[in-house]
Amino acid sequence: MRPTGWKAVSGFAAALVAVALCASCGSSPTPKAKPGSAASTAGSAARAPGGSNGVPPAGVVTTAEDTDCPAPTSCYTVGNVSTLTVIPGLFEGASVGVNAYLTSINAAGGVNGKKFKVLVGDDAFSCDQDKAQTQSLVTTVDAFVGSFSLYDNCGGDVLAAHPDVPNIGVPLNNSALLLANTFSPVPQQLGWNLGPLLAIKKMYPGAITQVGALVANVASSKELWVSEQAAMRSVGYHVTYVDYYNPLQTDFTADAVKFAQEHVKALDLTDLSEDKAAELLRALDQQGYQPQLIFSGGPLYTNTYPKDVSPAVAAKTLVFQPQAMFLGEDSTAVPALDSFLAWVHKVKPGFQPDAYTLFGWVSAELYVQAVEAAGTDPSAHQIETALRAIHTFDAGGLIAPADPAAKIPATCYLMMKVVNGAWQRYKTPARSYNCGSWGYYRYKPVP
Repeated sequence: MRPTGWKAVSGFAAALVAVALCASCGSSPTPKAKPGSAASTAGSAARAPGGSNGVPPAGVVTTAEDTDCPAPTSCYTVGNVSTLTVIPGLFEGASVGVNAYLTSINAAGGVNGKKFKVLVGDDAFSCDQDKAQTQSLVTTVDAFVGSFSLYDNCGGDVLAAHPDVPNIGVPLNNSALLLANTFSPVPQQLGWNLGPLLAIKKMYPGAITQVGALVANVASSKELWVSEQAAMRSVGYHVTYVDYYNPLQTDFTADAVKFAQEHVKALDLTDLSEDKAAELLRALDQQGYQPQLIFSGGPLYTNTYPKDVSPAVAAKTLVFQPQAMFLGEDSTAVPALDSFLAWVHKVKPGFQPDAYTLFGWVSAELYVQAVEAAGTDPSAHQIETALRAIHTFDAGGLIAPADPAAKIPATCYLMMKVVNGAWQRYKTPARSYNCGSWGYYRYKPVP
């Protein structure tokens, strides 16, 4: 039995690269195996729940410690490769969310008489390690669930050679998302949801005539920014200044000076983590300049943002996202949120959930839904077939509705702002999302 909650949703995650603060990948991609080759079919015929031997490879941490798996086939074993060290805690939430959801399922007796075990690998902020950790787990696990890394394209090379292993998560790189065996509860495509952009345009028609943005100087961030900028221009925004920052920098004085000199009226901070955005906004305060509007596709939604910036800055900030207010404000509107928070705190006492925690949780829920639908004792192939049949997914209202099987992003969204020092829904229904016919702008790169 899964945690209960009202049905509603799944969404877009383009803003997630905001806190992926790293240098460029230092290794060449491994050529993908051709369909039918030994690499692409290895282990597929014999694969069944429990993996090849159920034994964690060296350097891999076992979670869901309550799980008793006396034999490999007595458990469903899933892998998670995320960035846990180098920048400590960066994407730790991804593995915490997976562990929390599967621990809740184990507590309810599991599925088909079997429980779940999670093997977590740390890619240490490295393309080589992401590939190595994925390779070390690929013949051991039944699926990868909730992995989160800027370098997911590197592990994606391994997954491309093992199409029998489902990959359920929120990839940042388009190449990883487009793999046939990848299923995302928050699918992305090159482009952007037009709903929030049109809402902002209606509220601040003068501000969108001079838009500035700060974008991390890394491939994933720049790829997403090109899509977002194209979408903004398609509905009448004028982007007048874009600055690219070193993802490891902590001083944003020079950037603040440039934005002040350019007199930007609206500042798009979708590609900044909350701490970096706060540093930039404090630097703008020191310049004696603030734009009319600050907006973000998600990362500014933290408990700390209202405290890290001045009340005047907080009041002019709008955040939109395809997820519920998962810090706890939406517990009345979304009953599933209470289960999410309770189990996260149970498996990791004192841990502050973030978007990555939520994505780990909903990825695990999507996987379990497929396991339940695949039959009494399903093979990995049957589970993947079940995933291909899930065309509407909402995790009990935790995310806005999308189509994981067809990789179609959500267009519903929630908007919020800071009122009296706390986040509140803004111009959004009290118990659901903004949904309409505005559509999704699909960006087509010039050949």
